[in-house]
Amino acid sequence: RTISCLVDYDAATRIGSADLDIEVAFADTPAPGVRVQTWIEDLAGHRVCEPQMLSIPHKYDERYVFRGHRVTTRLAVRDARPWSAEDPHRYRVMVKLLGPTREYTAMLTGFRRIRVEHGEIRVNDQRITVRGVNRHDHHPERGKAVTRADMVADVVAMKQLNCNAVRTSHYPNDPAFLDVCDEYGLYVVAEANIEAHAYNTSLCDDPSYLATWLARGARMVVRDRHHPSVIFWSLGNESGFGVNHDALAALVRSLDPTRPLHYEGAIFHGRNGETHAWRDGGRNATDVVCPMYPPISAIVDYAQSGAERPLVMCEYSHAMGNSNGSLADYWVAIEREPLLAGGFIWEWKDHGLRQRVDAKANPTRSTWRYAYGGQFGDHPNDGNFVADGITATDLTPHPATRELAWVHRPVAVTFAPGSAAAFVVHNRRAHTSLNDLLGVAVLLVDGESKHEEAIETSLAPHQRETLEFSAQLQAAIAAAPQHATMMMQFRWTQRFDTAFASAGHLVAWDEIVLCDPVIKRSAPALRGGVDTISDHHTADAVFTAPIRLALMRAPIDNDGYKLMPGFGEANRIECDALR
Repeated sequence: RTISCLVDYDAATRIGSADLDIEVAFADTPAPGVRVQTWIEDLAGHRVCEPQMLSIPHKYDERYVFRGHRVTTRLAVRDARPWSAEDPHRYRVMVKLLGPTREYTAMLTGFRRIRVEHGEIRVNDQRITVRGVNRHDHHPERGKAVTRADMVADVVAMKQLNCNAVRTSHYPNDPAFLDVCDEYGLYVVAEANIEAHAYNTSLCDDPSYLATWLARGARMVVRDRHHPSVIFWSLGNESGFGVNHDALAALVRSLDPTRPLHYEGAIFHGRNGETHAWRDGGRNATDVVCPMYPPISAIVDYAQSGAERPLVMCEYSHAMGNSNGSLADYWVAIEREPLLAGGFIWEWKDHGLRQRVDAKANPTRSTWRYAYGGQFGDHPNDGNFVADGITATDLTPHPATRELAWVHRPVAVTFAPGSAAAFVVHNRRAHTSLNDLLGVAVLLVDGESKHEEAIETSLAPHQRETLEFSAQLQAAIAAAPQHATMMMQFRWTQRFDTAFASAGHLVAWDEIVLCDPVIKRSAPALRGGVDTISDHHTADAVFTAPIRLALMRAPIDNDGYKLMPGFGEANRIECDALR
């Protein structure tokens, strides 16, 4: 009937374990003598632990303590290879039913431990930083009807952009998507299909909705708890915070005590930007502080406040149109403050639908376009508010994807403090070394490559190493023209083919300016001023005051939908939203 599988991994002993709860259902009268055999094997089919034979209880044999036709056990694997987003190694749990009816069940899983402790999110006792995106099911022609191939395409593109996490906004995804995340390596915040929006402050405290609240959360947990990629359960999205959430949190923790909880509503009480509930709000319902679109100043203030819970932004850097302008600034703060654990970009891709159009009427002269609200004759609509992805509907990269891959990069290079001839390599991974990457340092003089050499390092996770410039590199720098612009470029490419990228795929890069001479030129001094300029023919005043510099930022999509509904009509420079 059901098989529950909760995994664990002890990094100290290197023992992986799977706690099984197996319940058998009978089509008619329960039969005595039914047994199950269970074991764990690797993906090649080799058993990695001793099989166990278990008898299914029968109510006539255990009349007073009968808990149903179910049995529990723990399987342990020594010297287990743990699962992580960086090394997603899986095993197969096998359950064989023996009795009047025989049945085999195979379940893929992986050994890992997830904890929120000491202000960190830890996987297998190592601190991780969430480099994530929010994802909706979407296909440009089939809409929400996505195939496994569509899911793989999404995950491969995420991995190529150095993402390590995804939030299933805002509903449990098809189990096939979790299978893909298990296989390719992505941490998942699995979210219950609970959303209230306009009824934020009422439904969450309404007892008539309690059963629905509990059912939606419980179904998700029971179905998906064997997936190692799922590291958080989310209690929903934008549904306020009330007794129904506390009840659901208690139920989820009882169904799965191995995973922490995530819920933005538990720490949000008031308008955007208010942070007074971040430190202590909603502790029953969320183990992390997970705000939505917080300003950088707010997350830094929290990180320096002496709080206990790590902060991971459930949504940030809204990617609609020409956007994501402060992405690197967020990551400067995240890398500097230990309590900041990363975040999830909103969102993964645009939701346009392929639509045939008259090529003569289309500025691109194409016979089709990716259409959005209002372009189907639908009224009212939200316009292009669904075109808010870091990639296009067909996964074509938007400009900000390049920066996203850079801020997510697993290895970073900086100059060594106090030295002009050394650099520091930082392995930002949590579980794997840099052995799978090829590093190269390139000297560029006025944009031309003058020297190139390999970077030799097998740096362990979270470690830094200082490397000296080679004698050949220092000689090339010394030979450069006096007024040349010089910079060092550091590139890291995939050494081998992987499931998501071919050998040679660019993984990380940094550029550091060595010398950028400034040529000083003197400018003529201008004195005096003009108070009034008049038209020679009409004597009308053209300027009645000295000329002043006036700057205006052009409106962008993120302004237009919510912040500036009247900009098109007003179109005035003093508009507050543009200052």
